[in-house]
Amino acid sequence: MFGEVAPASEILVMVDFAGGIAAAQDLLGRFVQRRVFGPSPAGRACYGSEMTDMLRVVGAGLPRTGTYSLRVALERLLGGTCYHMSTLRERDYVDVPTFSAAACGERVDWPVFFKGCSAAVDWPTAAFWRELAGEYPRSLILLSERDSAEVWWRSADATVFANMRQLRAHLDDAEPLQRSWFEMNQAFMIAVFGPDWDDAEAAKSRYDRWNDEVRASVAAERLVEWRPGDGWAPLCEALAVPVPAEPFPHVNTADEFIQRVARRRGVWLGRG
Repeated sequence: MFGEVAPASEILVMVDFAGGIAAAQDLLGRFVQRRVFGPSPAGRACYGSEMTDMLRVVGAGLPRTGTYSLRVALERLLGGTCYHMSTLRERDYVDVPTFSAAACGERVDWPVFFKGCSAAVDWPTAAFWRELAGEYPRSLILLSERDSAEVWWRSADATVFANMRQLRAHLDDAEPLQRSWFEMNQAFMIAVFGPDWDDAEAAKSRYDRWNDEVRASVAAERLVEWRPGDGWAPLCEALAVPVPAEPFPHVNTADEFIQRVARRRGVWLGRG
């Protein structure tokens, strides 16, 4: 699964974004360029259908839009791995160089990388949803979102953004691989939210713009819009699978995120 990966010590790619704002802004230009993924004559029935060794669902939703719950749900529905930021951590960060290279515009063989996966949501893969939509033309594009930009910001500010601030403050104490993970995520933050990514109003505005760009770029029959309160129904309908009897999984609350990050940071800084 995920193809052949060399030891992290051999493939670690350090990307210096301290002076690389221009490169990140170029990445932003690639993200927001308009490209319409047009309709298929067969309609929605051709999307997300049974495929072998291919992504059936490509997540385009930003972090803190229920993506961890979606990972659990999609693995239940599809029976394969759903790649998520938590997957990257479970793989001991060996995938950081791949996504850092992609963020710098280098070509990635996505079918080799995602071999064995049936879906991908959350960062880092959502940052490349356009490329993946083109690579997997029969995949569904899943836009996860919150009820409003304000609701999203309250969750993101207390979790993802707070984590980035804290890591930035302790970079001198971080190991090279953790530093590389931070720099990878900072590239995404700058590309999506701009150099002022820590500004609340700017972040909320760009959150709305990101979602609008996805809607404008994807044919209606290929796009699945989902919010955490929607549960199984939209996913099962789009994938043409039965609705499970068990309740929809709701995991990775803000409190759970904060507690988990605190434990992980203690390990990274030698306090765990």
